[in-house]
Amino acid sequence: MIYHKASESRSTKGFTMTELLASITIVGILSTIAIPSHMNQVDKTKQNEAVSKVAQIQTTIATYADEFGSLPTSWKELNDTSAIMTTNGPANQNNFEPITLAGSKYKAAIKNTDNRFTIVAVRPNTQSIDSDACTPDTTIEGCREINFAQCVTELHSNANPAITQTMCGRLPIVACLNLTNGASDIDKIKEIGQITPPNCG
Repeated sequence: MIYHKASESRSTKGFTMTELLASITIVGILSTIAIPSHMNQVDKTKQNEAVSKVAQIQTTIATYADEFGSLPTSWKELNDTSAIMTTNGPANQNNFEPITLAGSKYKAAIKNTDNRFTIVAVRPNTQSIDSDACTPDTTIEGCREINFAQCVTELHSNANPAITQTMCGRLPIVACLNLTNGASDIDKIKEIGQITPPNCG
């Protein structure tokens, strides 16, 4: 008489359809939890990298004022003290219009009133702009530049600014430097709406 072990015949069959579907479901659930968390962490890392570059710009402005006894009026002048690197090499514009900071996806611009500088950095591709929001003769990229300029003005001019994702995108950075009293501050903005800007007196 021949006996067959049930476990041997079962082991050659592999996974059942039920087991396979259960495994796929579990992996899917874990992915929906892990991927957004991972992407948020990546965004925060990029913001932290840009914060260090904005802090360098603050230091360079103060160093320029100490060394030359006057206020800088352009990225090109700041390069006389320390190179502000962009994706295309040192920033050499004769103004403080937006530049793309090297090693990050952020664009930075500076606004100055008397001795108080405001540095704003945003990620342009996170601004929620569609073609309907632009005028017929303006591209979406042009709309982003216009909205970025509004973001800089709002954060520089208003004591209690209100920002939108269309203006400033996700996770913008704002810093200030007051050369009259030596105060400086920098904020990583996590929310949109009414915010408390950095305080430089």
